[in-house]
Amino acid sequence: MKLMTAVAIMIAEAIGVLDYREVAAKIGEMATYTEMWRHAMDGVEHGAQMGKGGVMSLGSLSGMNIYFAQTSARMVQILREVSGSGLIMQPSENDLANPELRPYLDRYMRGKGVDAEYKSRLYRMAWLFHRRVCGRRYTNTGTAATPTETTSTCCEGLTRARSEGVSKT
Repeated sequence: MKLMTAVAIMIAEAIGVLDYREVAAKIGEMATYTEMWRHAMDGVEHGAQMGKGGVMSLGSLSGMNIYFAQTSARMVQILREVSGSGLIMQPSENDLANPELRPYLDRYMRGKGVDAEYKSRLYRMAWLFHRRVCGRRYTNTGTAATPTETTSTCCEGLTRARSEGVSKT
């Protein structure tokens, strides 16, 4: 939940909408769900008891799985709303590597203070959250061109882009 909230914040910053009242309210809603979940888990850990054989078992989880399913679905929906059409409209790694396309991508697909490569990788990571981590379980929004990269590839690409200073335009 923390990572999904962080990705939503990074996308909102990359497209320049973080200061919009509606977007800030949605990000705040995500932060609220994240904190509620953290406090609920603290309670479950506090209620842990020593079981037979000396193995610790967590306290009661009743109701938390329903809450988690509902809030996860809502967080995916918020991520989709913050991301907008960029969730399905990003260039592939092959497009970014193409010397003929790259000048156009750098000009028309960049974000606010970030280049096309960084923004594209950030959106692919959000897409993977949406379709593979939580979204497929709780939503059915149809299909679009699924990126071939894995979550780790997107994370590595974002880390590399940041460390190389690629995110500055």
